[in-house]
Amino acid sequence: MNLFPKTHEEFNRREYWNTFFKKRGNKAFKWYGDFRELSEILLKYIKKTDNILIVGEVTRVLRNGGRYVCISLLQEHVLRKLLVLEIALVDGSLERLSSIEDMISAVFSTQQLALVYHRLHTSNIAHIGEITLDLHRPGDNHPRDTVYVIDQPISHCASKQFAAFIVPQGKEMDWTFRTKRGRQNIAKSMKRDRLAIVTLRRDHTFESFNEIMKELIKCLLDLTPADSDVEFRIPFLSFDKSHDHIGKRTIWYQGESNISGPFVVEDVKDYELRRLVFLDNLYVIQSEARLKEAKGRRGRTRKIADLGFLAPKYHGYMVGYVNAVIDTEAEDEILVLGLRGSGLCMYLHCCFPKASIFLFAFLRVITAVEIDYAILTVAKRCFNFVTNDRVKVEIADGIQFVKDAATNGKKYKAILCDMDNKDSSIGMSFPPKEFLEMSVLRAVASSLTQDGLFILNLGSTDMSLKEKATDDLESVFESILEYNLNSANAVVVCSAEKYNIKEWRNKFKNAIVDFDKLAIARKLSFSINIARILKSL
Repeated sequence: MNLFPKTHEEFNRREYWNTFFKKRGNKAFKWYGDFRELSEILLKYIKKTDNILIVGEVTRVLRNGGRYVCISLLQEHVLRKLLVLEIALVDGSLERLSSIEDMISAVFSTQQLALVYHRLHTSNIAHIGEITLDLHRPGDNHPRDTVYVIDQPISHCASKQFAAFIVPQGKEMDWTFRTKRGRQNIAKSMKRDRLAIVTLRRDHTFESFNEIMKELIKCLLDLTPADSDVEFRIPFLSFDKSHDHIGKRTIWYQGESNISGPFVVEDVKDYELRRLVFLDNLYVIQSEARLKEAKGRRGRTRKIADLGFLAPKYHGYMVGYVNAVIDTEAEDEILVLGLRGSGLCMYLHCCFPKASIFLFAFLRVITAVEIDYAILTVAKRCFNFVTNDRVKVEIADGIQFVKDAATNGKKYKAILCDMDNKDSSIGMSFPPKEFLEMSVLRAVASSLTQDGLFILNLGSTDMSLKEKATDDLESVFESILEYNLNSANAVVVCSAEKYNIKEWRNKFKNAIVDFDKLAIARKLSFSINIARILKSL
C-alpha cells in the first residue's frame, strides 16, 4: 500500500490527505523501519560505547564532533535541503556529485528500485509481461548487464522455483532473447515460476561464468519471490557454463553516421560472425557475414567476410524468389534498396556472374541504393564490398530514387527493399514507415517489368502496423505472398500482375529448388533450410 506522495505539492491537496487517512485508518504512521532492517547502515557509524539519543531536534543537544544519523523518506522537497553532495547508494566509497539535481536523480532512482524489489518480492508479475533492469557498476553510466524478470501465471505450489539464465555474448541478438515473445517462450520452457534472463552488454569484459555469477548474486537475491525455494543460492543456467562459452565480442571497427548515429562492427567469436550494429537500435543486426581465413600480401592469415555465404535467413528467401523471374536470355536489372553490409548484393553477384551459363541468370547490372555514405565505407572496409560494371552504388534517398525511376519509366526485374527504420519510437524495424506510403508503393509497382517482383523485408513487433502494411500492399499489388520467419519478421513478395496463387506458389517452389542446386554447383551456401521453405509455401 503506497501512502507517500510523489511530489511535495500533494501535501497541499485535500484529495491526497483524504486518500491517505482512508488507506491508513487507525494505524500509527510515523514508522520507518526497525533496527534489524536499518542495522547494516547504522552499525557503520555507531559504536557500542556511544551514548545514543533519539530526538526530534538535534542541534541543541549534539556535542561538538558528534554524529547525527538521520532516517528520512527523502521526498524531493527534503532532499533539496541537503547541500553536501556526497552519496553512497551501495557498499564502497562515497561518490561526490556535481549538483543537487544529480543527487536527487540518484536517490530517486534508488527509491524506484526499492519499490520494484518490493513488488517483485510480494507479487506475481505475469500479467505485466516482464520487468527490465539495467545494472551498472558504481560510477559507470554504461549498463554492464540487462536483466529481464519473467513470471509464469500463479501456481499453487508451496514454494516458488526461481533461476537465472545467462545469455552468452552475441547470442542476445537472436530473436529468442531480443524480443519479449522469445523471452516468454524460453521462460516457459525452463519450467520455473520466475526466470531472470541476463544479457551481457557490449563495451565490457567478462572473465568467466563464475565471475559473472559472483557479480550478479546480490542483485538477483533481491528479485526472488517471498515464498521462493531460494535462500542464498540461485541456480544459474546457460547453454554451457564453461569459460569458453560466455561468448566474446571483438570490436573490429566503430564510427558515427549523421543519419544512423554511432555504430560498431564486431566479430563474435563463438559463432565466427561479423556484425554491423547501430547503437541506437541495439537489438537489430543491420548486417551479418560469416568469417573465413584468408592470406594477406605478406603471407599473414586474417579473417574476412565470406562472400559465398548468405548469413541472414531472410536474404536466402529474397534471392530464392529472385530466381523465379530471371530470364537467362535477357540482360535483367535488379534494384536493392538498402546496402547495409552489402552481403545481399555480393551474394547476388556470386550467384549470377556475367559469364555464367547456368540454368538461371545473366544479370547485367545490380544497383544498390544507400542514403548513408558511412555505411558504404563500412561495407567496403569490413564486408569486402566491391563495385564494378555490374555492381553499382547510388548514395541517395531510396524513396526518392524509386519515385524518380517511375517518373523516368525505368523498369527492374526485381526490386528488393532491405532498408531499416531509423525511428525507434515506433514498433517497426524494417522498412521506414514512409516507404509504405501509397505514393511510394505505386512508384515501386510502376518500376517493375511485367513479370517483375517487389520483395520486402518487413519487421514489426506491432501487429497493427504489420497488418496495415500488408493491407496497403494488397491495395497496390495484384498478387502477394508472405512468409513469416517469426512473430515479428516476414518476407513479402508482390507482383503487379494477377496470378493464380497456387500456381504462383509452385513457381516459387521450383525456383527455390533450382537456387539450391545453383548454390551447390557454384560452391555457395546459406543459412536457410530449403525443406522448411518448401513446406511453408
